[in-house]
Amino acid sequence: MTPVRAPRWFEVCDLAAPDENARAHWIRSPEEWEREIIALIGEQGAIREDHLYRFLPRPREEVDEILSMFVAERFVERQEILYEQPAWVWLTPPAVRVSGTGLSVYTPTAGALERVFAINELRLFYFETAPAGRWISRRLLKKGPNAEASVPIAEFKIGGERHAVELRLTPTNPEYFVEVMKTRCRSYVLVACFCAPTVVDQVQEFKERYGWSRLVVCNLPELP
Repeated sequence: MTPVRAPRWFEVCDLAAPDENARAHWIRSPEEWEREIIALIGEQGAIREDHLYRFLPRPREEVDEILSMFVAERFVERQEILYEQPAWVWLTPPAVRVSGTGLSVYTPTAGALERVFAINELRLFYFETAPAGRWISRRLLKKGPNAEASVPIAEFKIGGERHAVELRLTPTNPEYFVEVMKTRCRSYVLVACFCAPTVVDQVQEFKERYGWSRLVVCNLPELP
């Protein structure tokens, strides 16, 4: 007997749905173009809506339609977490499983949003200024055997080179920072450390004190 292929909506089952009576357990397998967007959201953990418009090279109305469809299909959660700020989107557990990234489920918290927003802003900066390069997120770098490893917020590959991308929003512990930067400068051709205004002088001082020629200290504009 020839096996009968299950319909696409039957391929993924969310056995850990928090409200079995209110929500269906089934999620369809996404199309390839949908999977690319799902993977992007999964790699970043969460993306604010205004950033999503910049990540997706489509008319705003089309992005709104995609987002509404993703919510209806249970690919993403959408929530306004902070007062008078755009909503955030992140993957549902079943969407994580079909994303192809092998990543774990991530649910954003209010306290983590400033850092997540800054990381997304940096990925967009690289995306818009160096489109030929490839951004590998921290979440991907920490997969599998590297789960406990110290890794940058991202690795950027371009022209056969590997660059580390670092982020400092608050003053850092000197001993920890020195050890991290020593490792980064040994491992990467260039280390770009983006700093909030209150941190840039501290990081620049470390660069000059230790002679880290591979470290580039970058100003991070004030984030909205």
